[in-house]
Amino acid sequence: MAEVGALYDKLAVLTEAFLSAARGGSPDGLSQDVFWQARTDLVGQLQPLLERQRVWLERHAAPDQAAYREAAATQTRKMQRVEALDGSLLQQLTAMRGRIAEQLKAIRQGKKGLAGYQVEQKVAPRFCRKTT
Repeated sequence: MAEVGALYDKLAVLTEAFLSAARGGSPDGLSQDVFWQARTDLVGQLQPLLERQRVWLERHAAPDQAAYREAAATQTRKMQRVEALDGSLLQQLTAMRGRIAEQLKAIRQGKKGLAGYQVEQKVAPRFCRKTT
């Protein structure tokens, strides 16, 4: 159970670091790639450990129930911490997605130029004018 707890701690630290970077705005592409790859790797390491733990518990009655309950409670707290961080991450990503959608809508409607300036054209651009 100690290995599982350590992986949950690493997952929590990784998620907290990404959340703090995301609070200042959208992290750059490299940071996002590194975060998702590290998270995928940690979850990949966690899954077989959880399966091994489940199989062991099915085969052996825990000799020391009090110690087992304490370890299980600690692991549950760590899982809940990661779950709460995942909820925060989801909220952050949803908010970013909304801001991006609004910006894209404004660009499509011609209210904003690509550099963020207001675009107000009174006549067609030179290359679009009819020549007779």
